[in-house]
Amino acid sequence: MSGFQATLREQVDDAQERMASAVLEDNTSQIHAHGARLMDLLDRASSHGIDTKGWVDNSVLRLAREVV
Repeated sequence: MSGFQATLREQVDDAQERMASAVLEDNTSQIHAHGARLMDLLDRASSHGIDTKGWVDNSVLRLAREVV
């Protein structure tokens, strides 16, 4: 795994964790913000040919797609 890919993975993990916390807190604005960040990071990975399958829990990914 390249340095870029490892950093991207860390950022995806962080966005996913923050989004999950926002859901638990029922903080709509933070759910949207972290969902948008998560989708942006996944788009960036895709544009660089990085396979992110399995990086994000399906329920979090589904919610991120709904709120963006």
